[in-house]
Amino acid sequence: MRNLTKYKLDKETHDTIKEIYKKYRPTNIDIIAEETKSIATPIKEIIDNASSGKWIFPVFQRPYVWNPSQVEGLLESILLNYFIGSFLVWKTDSKKDLPFETTDIDNNRSFSKNISGIILDGRQRITSLYRVVKIDSETPLYYYINFQSLANRILRKKIHSNVKKQSSIVFSSEKELDENDMYKKFYFPLYKIYQYKDVLNKLKDYYKDYEEYKYINYFVDNFIKEKLKHFWEDPIVPVINLHKDICPDLVPMIFEIINTKGLKLNTFDILVAHLAYLSNFDINLRKMWNKAIDHKSRKIYPELKKVYDNILGVDLPLSIIQGMHLYYSIEENVPSVPSEENILKLYDKRYKIEPNTFKNDWQNFVKITEKALEVMEDRYGVFKKAFLPATSLLPTLIAILAEVNSLHKSFVDFQNKIDTWYWSAVFSGEYKASTTTHMAEDVQGMKKWFSDDKKIPEVINNAISRWDSEKNIDNLKTTRGAIYKGVISLIRSNKPLDLFLTTKKTKSIIGDNADTDHIFPENMFEEKNYKKYKEYKESILNKTLSSVPSNRGQKNKLKPSELLKKLEKNHTQREIKELLKDHFINDEAFNAMENDDFEAFLNARGKVILKEIRKRIMPPHSLTQPRNTTQHDITRPNKHNTI
Repeated sequence: MRNLTKYKLDKETHDTIKEIYKKYRPTNIDIIAEETKSIATPIKEIIDNASSGKWIFPVFQRPYVWNPSQVEGLLESILLNYFIGSFLVWKTDSKKDLPFETTDIDNNRSFSKNISGIILDGRQRITSLYRVVKIDSETPLYYYINFQSLANRILRKKIHSNVKKQSSIVFSSEKELDENDMYKKFYFPLYKIYQYKDVLNKLKDYYKDYEEYKYINYFVDNFIKEKLKHFWEDPIVPVINLHKDICPDLVPMIFEIINTKGLKLNTFDILVAHLAYLSNFDINLRKMWNKAIDHKSRKIYPELKKVYDNILGVDLPLSIIQGMHLYYSIEENVPSVPSEENILKLYDKRYKIEPNTFKNDWQNFVKITEKALEVMEDRYGVFKKAFLPATSLLPTLIAILAEVNSLHKSFVDFQNKIDTWYWSAVFSGEYKASTTTHMAEDVQGMKKWFSDDKKIPEVINNAISRWDSEKNIDNLKTTRGAIYKGVISLIRSNKPLDLFLTTKKTKSIIGDNADTDHIFPENMFEEKNYKKYKEYKESILNKTLSSVPSNRGQKNKLKPSELLKKLEKNHTQREIKELLKDHFINDEAFNAMENDDFEAFLNARGKVILKEIRKRIMPPHSLTQPRNTTQHDITRPNKHNTI
């Protein structure tokens, strides 16, 4: 007889498994509606079809973009018997001459000769499942089911108990977990789902000497195995098949309709399919975009590549499309918000007869966008997405620069007016959402202002009204949004040195090596004398830019007076005051820092920032002379001498 008293489970695991034994009985819940049972498909079959090249993707779909948390959510939904949607597959074969390019699940262009379907809806979900069970050797990510957590989630629903909150049902790890550790915690590695029965036999063998073996055996055979079988082998996902004889030309249009009726795709993704259809598949917008940011093209579009990587990411191609729409809708006297519906209407009207003219327009706007990004970073202080005051500013700037080009002028010819518009848009408070009605209004207004100095756009007048008195310092209480990010951009446009780096070697705050930090540190607001100012702790009045290393290390919890004393060990007071000016800290605010006087500091710094905002939003008095601001011309960037 085996000795079953050698080991014992920890109390939490013991309680969970015993509860399963008492309360849980196997139920294979069928979540598929009656009318779809005939086409319900196991996940194993779906993955096998995709991995073998039987099912492929059209390139006009957006590429795989899901992050690990989205994948974990999908897996949890399956394990909890939630409906994860259906997949739409166009039945076809390798002999059919397709009018569009296709790719397999690994993004390869060469496939097997046994193609049986093209996936029109479900790419993100299918690719996620594939990557869960087929580990990528270059960037491995291992997904695990926490069966204790799953059991507790189900038990809570079945018996309405107050089981304390458990960890996630599914989690991912960049490293493969130790096998014994997995057994001990009842984790199952989904990349071994093909051999799940063998894994479970090893799991039971691991627990063979435990006194709770009876409960463990039940837990493995009647809970874990049942859930894995349901996940892997049961027909749980409806697959809707389009007839193989459908006209290939209609496939992109079907894709477009599907994705506008359900989960909204990015307008750029929809336009990829729309233009493919309009041009009889001659226009491959996704391919054109990939070419624009390809590393081989960096000599042509260096700013585009840099900002795509570091600042805007997947928003950038959509910004180009929105900029094109804004410009052409104004040109054709039908200004409208660059919504998906309006963009598609305009593109139908403009390119239906001559779709190839789109290619020339696209190339021109890619170049204009590169200039817009250069201006954004070097002139307006936007160096990563977190500090872009509003995503809608970029497409509006692109359209305005396109108007400048149409007048055969350069940015320098209108830089004072464009500067005034930009800062007015930021500080007017009108650019809050990713798409606003003000975008079209501003492009139209700037077009008129370029030709008539008296026709100042309304957004500028609105901004001036908003900041017309000392009381407007209250607007700077903000802890987020366009105004907060706008002030950060103003600081960045000064090309500041790191205020918190107290060593002899000063450092410029550039690129990803930057973050916001408190001038009066967070811990001060727990003190009795500062608690009343807590609402200002995270406001822009108490924030500035610093390099990430100094933010995390050197500054720590120094009070301003202590920070200044550290700086004085290596720098003169004059040098320190010069450094502080770029952070909008004047002599009065400097004195407040010396005395750790937060109220005086707020008032002093608020006046400096308010004055700077007013200067930036006032229309230029002379159109021929550059305005006297601290902002540096993009052709002659400021270079600090080290102090």
